[in-house]
Parts: sequence; C-alpha cells; structure tokens
Amino acid sequence: MSEELKVETAQEENFAELLEQSLKTLNNGDKVTGTVMAIGSTEIQVDLGTKHTAYIPVEDLTSDPSVKVEDIVHVGDEIEAIVVHVNDGEGVVRLSKKRLEAGKAWEEIEAAVESKEVLEGVVTEENKGGLVVNVKGVRVFV
Repeated sequence: MSEELKVETAQEENFAELLEQSLKTLNNGDKVTGTVMAIGSTEIQVDLGTKHTAYIPVEDLTSDPSVKVEDIVHVGDEIEAIVVHVNDGEGVVRLSKKRLEAGKAWEEIEAAVESKEVLEGVVTEENKGGLVVNVKGVRVFV
C-alpha cells in the first residue's frame, strides 16, 4: 500500500512539474532549448515543452548562406536558440539560432582580442578602406 502511495505521489509531482514548465512565460532574448519537430521550406518547427508553438525561419538558422538546412538540423535534434518574438495571443514564438551563434561568436572574438590571440577568417569583400572578413560568422572590418 505504501509503495502505491509513493508511486502516485511521484507521478503527481512529475505532472505538477510538467504543468509548471508548460505554462512558463517566454520573453524576447531568452535562451531556449527545444526539439526539432518538422523541417519545412521556410521554417523549422521546434517543441519547447511549453504552451507555445515555436519556429525558426530558415534565414534565422545560420549566417552561412551556402549551407543547406538539412545539413544543419534533423527531426528529433535538440537545438538552442534565442527568443526573438513572442505572440502570446496566438501562442507563437519566433526563434533565431543565428543570433545565438552571433552572440557566442562575439564573446569568443572579444576574448581573443583581450588575450591578443590571432584569429583566422575568410575575406568576403574588398574596398578602398580595407577588407571585410568573416570570422566565426561575424563580419569584421580589417
């Protein structure tokens, strides 16, 4: 009898925890992790485990235009992104993986500058003032 009570209590606690998580409020700028549920021609649908329907537009997936979506993500993959826009009225959340990567890249570049580390990049443009270089997905003027 006491084992049944323990199991029932544990199930109630798990349910309460899941319910609380599903009602979680999301705000712009929040870093979230979800599971890729579907990949379309214009967006990737992501399950955040909340009451919201989340998606990443293809243009917000990566800063590398030569990469194909199917090479980056697959259904069932776990993905991290930044909340860009929340529409609570419709229960829809727009995410950006590209902004998350750009933020991480800036942190890495700043750390490299402080430690005087040499970084490598790809020259993408040339103008009379210098060069534009892609370093870790960030456009840098040299």
